[in-house]
Amino acid sequence: PDPKGINLRLLARALRTLTGLGSSCLPWAVFIDFLSCPQKGPNGEDRSEAEAELFKRALADMMAWYAHPKLLTLKLTQLPPNYPAGFAF
Repeated sequence: PDPKGINLRLLARALRTLTGLGSSCLPWAVFIDFLSCPQKGPNGEDRSEAEAELFKRALADMMAWYAHPKLLTLKLTQLPPNYPAGFAF
C-alpha cells in the first residue's frame, strides 16, 4: 500500500536514472509483486479461493523476476516515514 505515492515516486526516480544511463533502447518491464499478486486482507483475511489459485500459479514463475541474470531487481527495504509499522499476519 502506498496511498501517498511515496514509494511510487522513489521508483519513478530510480527508473528515470536507469533509463538515462544510455540503455533506454532496451526493453523495460516493471513487476511489483505486491500489486501483481493477490494479497491477504489488511487484517490478515485469507485470499478467496480464486485469489489463492492465482497466487499459487504466480509463485510458480515469480522467481524469474528475481533470479534471471539479465534482470535488475530493485527492493524497497523500509516503509516511508509515518507509515504503520507493518501488518498483522
